[in-house]
Amino acid sequence: MEIDICPRWLLRVFRVPETLATHAGIFLSSLLILLAAPIATHVPHLCLAQTLFNLPCPGCGITHSLIDTLHLDIHSAWKANPAGIVFCLYLVIQACGRLVVIVWGRGGGLMSRLSSVGEKPVFAAIFGVWLVRLFNG
Repeated sequence: MEIDICPRWLLRVFRVPETLATHAGIFLSSLLILLAAPIATHVPHLCLAQTLFNLPCPGCGITHSLIDTLHLDIHSAWKANPAGIVFCLYLVIQACGRLVVIVWGRGGGLMSRLSSVGEKPVFAAIFGVWLVRLFNG
């Protein structure tokens, strides 16, 4: 679940070495998500899972949960969506870890392995929230 939405041309403009491009892209993408979350709450909400399939959505509330977690309001974050807390921690670890790799120029393999391990609790949390919402109505 390494989120990398950073265009490669942008990294070339800033002369990021090709060996660090993936890490820089993931760092910038994680940072963008963390910084853009407050803006995203102002976008009109449309949940395709609820609208098209009449099913509870595992992701509804993650943005609010992410913001509450960043403000250290864990109670509100948990009420919005418990998976958001895990996702926030994952993004913070991604951003910090990738920054360390970029600055030191090594440890990329370790960070990629940690990322692979770290994505499993995020998916488990999202799936768990969905199951609870599905069966508790």
